[in-house]
Amino acid sequence: MLCTPDWFSSNMEDDLTIGRHHVFVKQYDYPRLQAFVEAYCAECSGTSWKEVAEKLSRLGKWEFEDYIS
Repeated sequence: MLCTPDWFSSNMEDDLTIGRHHVFVKQYDYPRLQAFVEAYCAECSGTSWKEVAEKLSRLGKWEFEDYIS
């Protein structure tokens, strides 16, 4: 997907939107952002830590993403 910041801003329906490793906001509001992140994390579940970590990593790049043991 490719779009200009102006297009994204004018077409963004919610005040907070997730993009891979990014959270886009219309206006900086730390308490609202914190509540959004906490609610998102509370909804993440899985049968393994790997499954949970993959969901959590949509909010930000995780240091162990693409890690090979």
